[in-house]
Amino acid sequence: MIHMESTTTILVADDEATSRLLLKSILEGEGYSVIEAVDGQDALEKIELSKPDIAVLDLLMPKLDGLNVCKELRKKFDIIELPIVMVTAANETDSLIKCLSQGANDFISKPVNKDILLARLNNIVMALQSRLALIEAHKEAARRQRMETVGQFAAGVAHNFNNVLGVIMGNAELLIEDLHKARMSAESAAMILDSSRKAAILTESLLTFTGTHGHKNCKDPLKAAESLLPLAKAFSGTRVTYELTCTERPGSVVISSSDLVSVLLQLVRNGIEAIADSGSVQIEIKTVEIENQKQVRFRVSDTGTGMPEHLIEHAFEPFYSSKNVGVRGGISFDGSGLGLSLAYNLVSSAGGYIRVVRSGKNGTVIEFVVPCAESDS
Repeated sequence: MIHMESTTTILVADDEATSRLLLKSILEGEGYSVIEAVDGQDALEKIELSKPDIAVLDLLMPKLDGLNVCKELRKKFDIIELPIVMVTAANETDSLIKCLSQGANDFISKPVNKDILLARLNNIVMALQSRLALIEAHKEAARRQRMETVGQFAAGVAHNFNNVLGVIMGNAELLIEDLHKARMSAESAAMILDSSRKAAILTESLLTFTGTHGHKNCKDPLKAAESLLPLAKAFSGTRVTYELTCTERPGSVVISSSDLVSVLLQLVRNGIEAIADSGSVQIEIKTVEIENQKQVRFRVSDTGTGMPEHLIEHAFEPFYSSKNVGVRGGISFDGSGLGLSLAYNLVSSAGGYIRVVRSGKNGTVIEFVVPCAESDS
């Protein structure tokens, strides 16, 4: 016998009032909460409205029989999200096989045996409880992982700021010592300015990483991409040329305009930093269909030096960087390692994915895909 610690709701669908009454009496006597449905269509509507934990469906019902109800439910719920028990007559073996093939979890035969019914429901309830326990375990593991990531993030920020401050302070000391040497003073001043800019970029990245991002869809991805070009040109000067191509203007995508610009800017900046002297960065925007869903693909290509093969798998890890900007007076400044990680987080939060398509001596190609919004409204 089952005695529930918390109420489990079961929908009972049967066009015979006597059968529904019998099942309701048995189930409520064991502590279940029962919702009744008088036919298959009624069952679908009440399941959509009430979200029961288990559905008990009679095979033969008017309007929509149990088999078709089962088929419709499996389009929305898997066998764990909504377990289905079919009630069949003893001579309905062929139909029973069809029901199991359509996703029914179990079956009972008419006339309903109370002990068999409760035993099979008990097995289902235990599976549901195990699933909830597993979900809670995953949540706890995720919470611990987030805390670990925060710790790593804080350590990484401190490390990178120390690098920046080391360059600034080291060159400031050299300036004080070498003020009589104009060339040396100008070089140190340039290093200080360069490191200060990098510190500002690191701060911007930190705010993006920890900040709250907009949830509104970007209605015009092409316009958003166009808006970042002046920023990129200001960052790289004339040594890098840019090309933006879009064969067909895409509709709304499920990522905010600010987040989309942030992702593209991180990828473009990554390309700029990979170009030693002069080169180009290309942004290509294309609407594609993936697994029957309309999506927009953004591809950023550069003519830089590329990533070493062994680093590609680490490309989106926070604070993982292979850049070494320069060394002077024993002081060095490395890339922050935040850019691609930020892009990964923003794209993943939008339900998309990002990957390195290829990287080598001819440059790097990185693409990300985000789903189109259901409506442009």
